[in-house]
Amino acid sequence: ARLDKLEQDMLTVGRLYFLQHFRRYPVSNLQAQLYVLINSTLFTLARYLSQPSPALKEKDVVEALVDMICRTLDTGAQQGT
Repeated sequence: ARLDKLEQDMLTVGRLYFLQHFRRYPVSNLQAQLYVLINSTLFTLARYLSQPSPALKEKDVVEALVDMICRTLDTGAQQGT
């Protein structure tokens, strides 16, 4: 239930941000893009934090997530133009 609330809050914030900045970030299929990115990020972080001694460094996980998000939104923006 907590993840559902967090997911909804992040979807709302993301949707509002991209609707206000649609000229700068013209992401196609925004709802689907945000859904996949947010849930991928939440699952990855939950999985990472639940491991007693993760095999990866926190910094590496965060950098990989940032890279995934930027690439996905950049691809979505290119498809939207």
